[in-house]
Amino acid sequence: MALLETSLTCEQFKRRDQVAWWRTRPLRPVVGIILHLDKATFELRVTAEAARRWAAQTCEVATNTTVSDVFLARSRQPLDAPTMALVGDCARGVRGCVIKISHTLVSHEDFRILQEYMTQRARPDSELGIDAVFSPDITSEIKPRLPWSLCHAYSLQHNP
Repeated sequence: MALLETSLTCEQFKRRDQVAWWRTRPLRPVVGIILHLDKATFELRVTAEAARRWAAQTCEVATNTTVSDVFLARSRQPLDAPTMALVGDCARGVRGCVIKISHTLVSHEDFRILQEYMTQRARPDSELGIDAVFSPDITSEIKPRLPWSLCHAYSLQHNP
């Protein structure tokens, strides 16, 4: 959870949200991992449409609520994929974001994920949309940044 003070308007904040989350993914690919009962997988997104779908499913904007309320609500939900929630139009308190991610996947990486997300959000071209900034996931760039056990399993699957 991060509380934010920014000069961005709520509309700018919202427009940059999913683009910032998409741009965080290649640098911190653990946010793209899908959890199953017996395994974890990472699906490459090679089209802008697939990237938009992924961002829409895993990054949402919450309105007329508080960061604390979103945090509590998310903590009670099962986790199948890392998610980001932006709280822009707050009922009270300050704006912020809530990341929900498996602690076994990230250890202390959640701070770096939030830092990268905020860095990407600060970029003015993030308002242009995913189509304007899209670049496909590339296995050779993503694989070294995945958790080791997932990286090893991914290598076995694609290089038998």
